[in-house]
Amino acid sequence: TQHSQQQQHSSNTPNTNSMVPQQQLQQLYTNPAVSLTVEQQRQRYIRQLQALGVTTGATFALSVVVLIPAPVLLSMMAFLLIAACFLHKLYQVLAWELQLLVQGRGVGDYLPAGVYEQLTETSFHDFMSDTRNSYVNENAYLMLYMIPGLSRDQINEYVGRLSPRHQELLHRHGMGYFLGTSFMRFIMGDERLTQQQQQQQQQQQENSVEEDEDDLQGISPSPSGSMIG
Repeated sequence: TQHSQQQQHSSNTPNTNSMVPQQQLQQLYTNPAVSLTVEQQRQRYIRQLQALGVTTGATFALSVVVLIPAPVLLSMMAFLLIAACFLHKLYQVLAWELQLLVQGRGVGDYLPAGVYEQLTETSFHDFMSDTRNSYVNENAYLMLYMIPGLSRDQINEYVGRLSPRHQELLHRHGMGYFLGTSFMRFIMGDERLTQQQQQQQQQQQENSVEEDEDDLQGISPSPSGSMIG
């Protein structure tokens, strides 16, 4: 009897060791991050977003029709129509006033005196040669490429005289870097941007090693006969 009671007790008690793999398998199949690929999850999210968008629009239209009385709804439609006509007429008046300004004294009276003086009296040479202008001092080196008659070797020689920061910016692969790293991140993404940066760093290291080897080869040992004992 004791043996039968033990068998009955063992059959009534759940086997925790057998339940753990079953729970893991159930979580594995119910977890969308494991059972679905990235593209499938993306498509599923897009479908859910479309369905929620359509449902939201339909419920909003239904609530407007049900909750807002017909006279109020008609008055709102009339208000929107009159507002659209008002904006169209305002655009016509502003265009007409702008035309009168152009035919008369222009918009110079509405500009600051310094801005109006630079736009009307300051020459391009004076503007570019003004050392007080921080913007010109920072970006004047870009005008080097617009000088006619310079060969590629002459341009490289002038570029070699620039600061290391400007040289790195000019020789850096990717013209989008002139607009900032955030712009390049938007264009390339984090993955490809990181790969490009790693490749550029590796190439710079190889170039520095080659330059060091060239410098070592260029230094020739002095002959023993020329040494003064």
